[in-house]
Amino acid sequence: RRAGAGAPPYRGRAAGMLADAAGPAFMLGEVGPAWALAERAQRVSRLCGTATRRVADVMLAVCRATHGDRHGARELLEPAHSWLEGQSTLRRAQETIFTAMIAMWLEDLERADALLERLTSECRQHSALGVLPYPLALRSGVDLRLGRWQQGVARAAESVQLAQETHQANAYGVFFLGHLYAARGDHAEAEEHLSRAEHLADRYRIGCMPLYTAAARGVLELGDGDVDGADRRREVRVRRWPPLGCR
Repeated sequence: RRAGAGAPPYRGRAAGMLADAAGPAFMLGEVGPAWALAERAQRVSRLCGTATRRVADVMLAVCRATHGDRHGARELLEPAHSWLEGQSTLRRAQETIFTAMIAMWLEDLERADALLERLTSECRQHSALGVLPYPLALRSGVDLRLGRWQQGVARAAESVQLAQETHQANAYGVFFLGHLYAARGDHAEAEEHLSRAEHLADRYRIGCMPLYTAAARGVLELGDGDVDGADRRREVRVRRWPPLGCR
């Protein structure tokens, strides 16, 4: 029998709404509530069609990866990767971005890069300027990990500029740009952008941003040879993660 044929229509809508709600909760740093929503979405989606189940899987994978369950995240992501190969990444922008983000965390950089390249291309092709800042920002993080610093700075700067033009906060884009400057040892530019990311995070209640900016400042300290300072900053981050539901 066709997958999802026995599920009433409202079940698929309910699962989709729960998964959609988990995304903003996670981005605000509320990992515990995001996890609860994602688990409920996955339970509700079991009798639904493939698309509904994959959307729920992606959101639960985000929470598992954040909680340190890398194996569980990988298991959920494998069918999601296969599913996204046959989808428009623009139509599935949220799932594409989250899947690429987890792949980046898991050091599956080729997959992350390919997904973000597809989404960026579709955004440009369809003039989806409201979406484009997000894959550009995230891909700059992949660039950083692959040593493509010049491309990363260019992408992150374009992301920030487009967000300004479309009146979006894009705190993560500003952060990625600051992190790239930190990796290059450019103190002034790094601090300017990291402080701006923190200001945006305070304004929009993005609770996990201080953890990211602390890591970037640790990179600056390591570049200066201040290993003790970087280690102290790491210890502060370790103490802050558990209350957010992270490991």
